[in-house]
Amino acid sequence: MNPTEVACSRADGILTISNVAMQKAAWLVPDVRPLWQDFAQSGEDLAIPGAAFPLPEVRRGAATVVELRLLVDGQYQPDGTPSAVSVQQQTRTNLRYLSTYVTRATFIGDGTRLVQLTDPDGSHTAQAYAHVSMRLGESTGPLTRAVLSLSFPAGMPT
Repeated sequence: MNPTEVACSRADGILTISNVAMQKAAWLVPDVRPLWQDFAQSGEDLAIPGAAFPLPEVRRGAATVVELRLLVDGQYQPDGTPSAVSVQQQTRTNLRYLSTYVTRATFIGDGTRLVQLTDPDGSHTAQAYAHVSMRLGESTGPLTRAVLSLSFPAGMPT
């Protein structure tokens, strides 16, 4: 990804998962706005036959799943420097890196990873733990499309 694409992707927030920057030359989450949504809730109001209004019930936070688009660029190494190997080989290396440090279960505690979303000006960082997985899509030239699925058991970053 060129520097302009990376900078534009950070206009809505800077995303890191397990301290791995997700907006860089080797891979890019172009839109982090889905992480702004409120967490899912469980529970519903109790409808009483014949009553004018339902009886309000307490809502509780529920697991929230967010899917984010991801582009992996085989022209760059994970550190952002241009690659000296073929696009296909570098793409595989980048995908292995993401699998190892971002999407593979940690086997520590509940297997979640720390997800942080920082305002572009650095004034606030929201964080929460999520299970992270990746589904690969099509490849076009040096780019491979994928989808990151983040499941927040305790709700969204705050």
